[in-house]
Amino acid sequence: MSAEQGNRLLINTHIEKTAGTSLRSFFQGAVGAEHVAVYDPVTDRLRRGLDVSQTNGSPLLGLLKSTIRDTPLFVAAKELAFVVDRMRNREGLAEIPSDALIIHGHFLADRYDAVVDNPLRSIVFRDPLDRMRSQYDHWSREEGKYQSSWRVQVPYDANMPFEEYAFAPQLQNYQTQAVAGKPLANFDAVGVTENLNPFKRDLLSLFIEQGWCDESVLAEASIPRINQAPKGGRTDTQHMDPAFLRKFRKFHSEDYQLHDAAKRLAEK
Repeated sequence: MSAEQGNRLLINTHIEKTAGTSLRSFFQGAVGAEHVAVYDPVTDRLRRGLDVSQTNGSPLLGLLKSTIRDTPLFVAAKELAFVVDRMRNREGLAEIPSDALIIHGHFLADRYDAVVDNPLRSIVFRDPLDRMRSQYDHWSREEGKYQSSWRVQVPYDANMPFEEYAFAPQLQNYQTQAVAGKPLANFDAVGVTENLNPFKRDLLSLFIEQGWCDESVLAEASIPRINQAPKGGRTDTQHMDPAFLRKFRKFHSEDYQLHDAAKRLAEK
């Protein structure tokens, strides 16, 4: 199989805490890790799936990167580089590998509009409260150290409870932010973490149409459950104050509407 067999790229917008690590493993198993390009929000560049797997395997490197990323000098340098990138020819800076079939990562859905013609698109949503709880637990457990790979960062505060974190202005309607104004009809595959089977089926159908894999993969491919949070220490959202839950639903109302629409699509 080669990238030339299909003439379209799949762009998978990964919203944090929506089974992204599991999906990356699924993509790599279906089409080959060498054909999956993973977005690095720190450098605003793509890396091959194989390279990302090897890099993520080093806890020391991860700690070093997270420490450097949190310094004011690094943040300022990244912002300057971002501005310079936009002043140049963006196509030359996209650096999409010639044999890439899938681009996956934490970016807005319009990130590659200017450099990829007529792409396939996919995205997964999650219940807003459950997704926020998962993001908060990761942020709290890791003391904010690894959030610089996320699209938006919240400064770490050991005394910040979930009830405060959930209303951070930069996190409001976080999943709606990710679609960048695109209607769900613009996505070729839409899934929800509560039931990924229809999403897997739709993706594999796209892969077969593009000639990226054959029908035997339909029976073999699965979306593994990877990178699940430890069961102990999870924030309890089952017994929260009803007043908080009402406020949360209102604050993230667009996310609830989006998740409901995605569920309806998945149930068809």
